[in-house]
Amino acid sequence: MTKTLSPEHRAALLAGRLAAPKESADDYPFVVIPPTPADPKTRVIRCKDNLQFILQRRSGAKWVGVWLFATVLGARRIHGDIGLRAVALFGEVRP
Repeated sequence: MTKTLSPEHRAALLAGRLAAPKESADDYPFVVIPPTPADPKTRVIRCKDNLQFILQRRSGAKWVGVWLFATVLGARRIHGDIGLRAVALFGEVRP
């Protein structure tokens, strides 16, 4: 489940004034591409240090990182609809 944060709460988390849930948790606040009904076991998050994105897959009760990327070139290596959405994070459209 993706949780919507207020701008103030998000800023406090990014500034380190509040502790964020673990990246493997369902309630991790920096989910940038949430799971969809077509692909409920895949999501993309922004890492807690705001340095990279992490493609995660559901494994049992938690989310596990399977691909890290910080550039559009890394996002282009992801196949399927989630790859198109990952490329869009960088403001580009994949041909």
